[in-house]
Amino acid sequence: VAAGVAGAIADRYRETGHERDIAHASERRARQAAESESARLAHLHNLTGRLADAVTVRDVCGALVDTAIGSLGADASGVALLSPDGAELERMAARGFPDDVLAAWSRFPADRPVMAKDVIREHSVVTVGSAEEALERYPLLGSFGEGYPLGAQAAAPLLAGDELLGVLGVNFRAPRRFSLEDESLLLAIGRQCGQAIERARLFETEQRALRRASRLQEVTARLARAVTTEDAAR
Repeated sequence: VAAGVAGAIADRYRETGHERDIAHASERRARQAAESESARLAHLHNLTGRLADAVTVRDVCGALVDTAIGSLGADASGVALLSPDGAELERMAARGFPDDVLAAWSRFPADRPVMAKDVIREHSVVTVGSAEEALERYPLLGSFGEGYPLGAQAAAPLLAGDELLGVLGVNFRAPRRFSLEDESLLLAIGRQCGQAIERARLFETEQRALRRASRLQEVTARLARAVTTEDAAR
């Protein structure tokens, strides 16, 4: 009987220890999730501040690239915007890519078989978790050379309302499993920056119109002061 009681007590201790381990593991996961969410919110807050100071489209894209790298711990990131006819993508900002890749991909067809093409078609986040998966889906990446960060990759649409303005991409040298939180973050910053890009474009258009109006006023004033044809030509 004593042996049976001792065994039951030992089993209970083991169960209690197992339950305690499970509880501690759950606490660690909850703490890590909270810390991760706090870090993401901090990056979004920082992005909001930088966008408030961004004046031009390139300013906005530069802030977006820095935020994407910082929030996800990526090795490289780039932003490309669609041309007005939607036929091409123009790189507006990039960090972490080899110079030869940047030079070759400063402007490229929107239907070129890389991840951006799928983002444009689906208007959603597209991911690959490893170099093997990337090369299987996008063989063209194999021509980019050793300096290219060919590991896990993700790309997200830049949206202003329902309008697709361009694509944000992030690259890693190592494999990575993208979580739903990662994809949600990419969509969030893509939408936030899509709206900022629209505002910056309006600002740039207004500035160009003001410069044209100013030049026209100068010409008009000069003509009004002109006494002879030769004066007007000067």
